Amino acid sequence: MQNLAQVMISIADNGQAFNMSHIARYSPEDFRTAIQALMGEGRDELAYALGDAGLALHPESEDILAITSLLAVVREDWPQAVDLLRQLIEMQG
Repeated sequence: MQNLAQVMISIADNGQAFNMSHIARYSPEDFRTAIQALMGEGRDELAYALGDAGLALHPESEDILAITSLLAVVREDWPQAVDLLRQLIEMQG
């Protein structure tokens, strides 16, 4: 099985339409590591898209909330960063 970052790069490079079924089988940890890899390769827009998909698929995952809050900080989307961090804090009690 391809890792999630490779799947996203393949979809983008081949000009395929993105479909949630491509990524639904991956775990929140897979999303986090793929987002980190994509950001490291300078594929920020793919990382942002994957973060949004991760939030849709795993809205109560600490991994997803943590990484997407960091993405929001990188984009300087302060309201979203604060909202995601609040959700994470509430979840952690």
